[in-house]
Amino acid sequence: MKIKLIAVGKLKGPLWRDAYLYYRRMLGRYCLLKEVIVKDEGKGGSPRERIEKEGKKILARIGNGDLVIPLDERGVLLSSEEFAKKMTQWVECRSLSPCFVIGGSHGLSPAVKERAHFILSLGKMTFPHEMVRVILLEQLYRAQCILHHHPYHH
Repeated sequence: MKIKLIAVGKLKGPLWRDAYLYYRRMLGRYCLLKEVIVKDEGKGGSPRERIEKEGKKILARIGNGDLVIPLDERGVLLSSEEFAKKMTQWVECRSLSPCFVIGGSHGLSPAVKERAHFILSLGKMTFPHEMVRVILLEQLYRAQCILHHHPYHH
């Protein structure tokens, strides 16, 4: 199974990097993760301008074979079990591969959300985008454990 992750900005803190690398390694037992990092727009311009510029960069990295799944707090809330079932559905679609998209500190452009096949929410609360990357990988790993009847999810 192949999964693509497009994310804005590098993981800056060692805590986030270590946690991300840990779950990436664990997830690697079940699938190949292709990571695409889009440079964040820093401090120049308004938040809206930064979101739009980052959105154009994200859209340029989305391929024809990508099943686009951006993360947004206004997306669909799923339990871990429901997420595992969705992953099965997405992977069974042979013509498209799951492509998760995580925006920068100001969120995602409307154009990226319009390109989505499914918008996923990790909850109604707002999280730092670096934390979202770690949570997503943990949930991807958990979904694989659920599907493979591994005791990690209990």
